[in-house]
Amino acid sequence: MKKGIGILLLGFVLLLAACGSNEKQAETSDKLTIQLDEKNVTAAAVKEKQKEQAQAVKDKAQKEVTESAKPNAAKISFAMLNGNPDKYARESYYLKGQVAEVIDGGATKYLKVNMTQDGGSVMVIYTGTTDAKKGDVVEVYGTIYGTYAFDDANGETIAMPGITASSISVVE
Repeated sequence: MKKGIGILLLGFVLLLAACGSNEKQAETSDKLTIQLDEKNVTAAAVKEKQKEQAQAVKDKAQKEVTESAKPNAAKISFAMLNGNPDKYARESYYLKGQVAEVIDGGATKYLKVNMTQDGGSVMVIYTGTTDAKKGDVVEVYGTIYGTYAFDDANGETIAMPGITASSISVVE
């Protein structure tokens, strides 16, 4: 990082030196010194370290969700989940199913998924990009959102279990 900044500053100095007249270049080249601002260099290093730490925390959380999702899904049937989704909120969960509908909400995607293991439907909420489209079979790792309610095209309110996905994989 420091080498990169030093090289960048050296290139900038050489560019400035090349833009001046020959007389001034000869006079100033002997007196030219490069001074790095320690605060800026330190701030850049701290930002980089914070970014690495944030990614490590995210990776650890993803691993925890993935490892506990399948066992929780085995313990929590769709009948139990559908009966009281709020009771299981924030529990890790895994499901495999066919996408019945995809709603693009900008940065957030909503996928109505018909679960193959228990035969019910859930709303999968995913912030990010996915290639999943209607008819695809997907595997979803995430956490139970609780009850997800929305209005359909006829203005009727529909409620179903919601899953906040941390990863979605298209299987077929």
